[in-house]
Amino acid sequence: KLLLEKLFGIEKERKIPEFTKNTFTQLYKRRVSVPSLIDDSKLNSVKLIIFSDIYTNYNNPHIGMNAVELLEKLGFKIKISKVFDDGRASLSQGIIKSSAKKAKSTSRYLKQLIDEGYDIIFLEPSVLAMIRYDYKKLINDDNLFNYIKTKCYDIFEYLLMMIDDGK
Repeated sequence: KLLLEKLFGIEKERKIPEFTKNTFTQLYKRRVSVPSLIDDSKLNSVKLIIFSDIYTNYNNPHIGMNAVELLEKLGFKIKISKVFDDGRASLSQGIIKSSAKKAKSTSRYLKQLIDEGYDIIFLEPSVLAMIRYDYKKLINDDNLFNYIKTKCYDIFEYLLMMIDDGK
């Protein structure tokens, strides 16, 4: 910690987030699918992808894997996205230009997934909030913003929507 303070100006009292040995992406690739507890063909047409944000991928992969297991037990076929820097970290530091560039890139990727028929689950609430609210100004494209925000969900919001839809 003393080295971080001397070289980078990070105070030694600051708690440094731990990185895990295995990322969400690595764990997902090595996993064995969990059998569904529900025999429901209504979900066969649902294409669902979990957005692999940086925080979940490197700091909390267990959250990602728990979500995958839950959704598979409920009968969903799950994929995970490429790991994307969505711009949240730079936005929280006030680095708007960098955040806007990352938001535009992420928005194009999300549009591609939606065009392929995917609904997108976000596990990190602050990333979803940024996409639903901050991206409007960051990407400066109302059509793209409105298009992507309608197919991006919190996991529980998505499950409740599926229940309401009778699936």
